[in-house]
Amino acid sequence: MNNTLSSTRIFLVFFLSVLFTGCNLPAATPPADPVAETASALAAGTLTAMAETSAAPTQTLAPTATTTETPTPEAASLVINANTNCRSGPGQDYEVLTVLQPGFTSPIYGKIKDRDYWLVNSPNGGQCWAYGEFAIFQGGFASAPELTPPPTATASLPAAPRALRYNYVCTFTDVTTSLTWTDASNNETGFRVYRNGELIADLAAGSAAYTDISTASPGAGFTYSVEAYNVTGASPQATIGFNCP
Repeated sequence: MNNTLSSTRIFLVFFLSVLFTGCNLPAATPPADPVAETASALAAGTLTAMAETSAAPTQTLAPTATTTETPTPEAASLVINANTNCRSGPGQDYEVLTVLQPGFTSPIYGKIKDRDYWLVNSPNGGQCWAYGEFAIFQGGFASAPELTPPPTATASLPAAPRALRYNYVCTFTDVTTSLTWTDASNNETGFRVYRNGELIADLAAGSAAYTDISTASPGAGFTYSVEAYNVTGASPQATIGFNCP
């Protein structure tokens, strides 16, 4: 009887041990579902892409540059407003090539600024230097290139004035004499007028007339001479004379 109870107790202890041991074993993990995993991965990727897209800054396009065209400056030109010599170089030491008339217009090809001479077309062909005091300027004349003056050539003597004529009026106290002549030279610097051998006038190149008023007495005699001159020297003189009544 006692042996039977002991056996029964041992069996109960063993049974309970097995039962408690089974309860403490880890539960088996069910096999993964490949379709569910794929769907989950796709969903995660989409969410990540959406997050990155929403986080990316909005790109701002740079403004298109506007090109501003620089206007082309108007070509420089010179307009003559009084009779002026046009010379072989920029100064009175150069030969006079022609006389420019008022209204003559030419492009400007160069300048000697400190002398106020400008290289322009000659009406006779080629180019010559005009003095700016007797001209007005148009366009961008300030941008005309600064040129080196050509060497000064030795000018020949100017030709003597031709056809010297006079008209005079004598009174008891004075005489008025009007002189006219023909300018026969093209390289004069000017003209000198003499009365009875005394210089009384120095005229500009191209001059062809002069009026003199002087004191006189009945029977007084007058001699007038006119010469052209340049840096080389003076021409022969043209001379006339008369006596007051």
